[in-house]
Amino acid sequence: RGRPIPAGGFSRGLERILVVMEARGMLPALDVASDVMVLQMDRKLLARATDLADRLRRAGFRAELYPEASAKLGAQFQYADSRRVKVVAFIGDREVEAGTVAIKQLESGKQDVVPLEQAAAHVRSLIHFGGPAAPGPVTNPA
Repeated sequence: RGRPIPAGGFSRGLERILVVMEARGMLPALDVASDVMVLQMDRKLLARATDLADRLRRAGFRAELYPEASAKLGAQFQYADSRRVKVVAFIGDREVEAGTVAIKQLESGKQDVVPLEQAAAHVRSLIHFGGPAAPGPVTNPA
């Protein structure tokens, strides 16, 4: 309006309060970790990675697709670990040619390559039982 108006305000610093509360363990833990994260090996394989994540979701898993196709694989594994994901799955050129998917259990470091149609069953066996996959052709990569 072109004329000064006296006003006053204050801020409680909500963000700072939340940081302190988190540091002191005063916030409730939210257990929203995904069961499995699908990593992106290559931008050109995004459709296949998206399809894999969708298959896993339809099988009842909380599946997350890594958000960046250009990130290095090591960074993707670190991100999955920071999100407390138990299992990662990925499809590279070799897996596309063979019709398979690589599945790695992060805690043990054990990695298997299974037929794409058996991916959900294999993930289920790793998450719920911690043991080997259901019967079927499973190979360990060299």
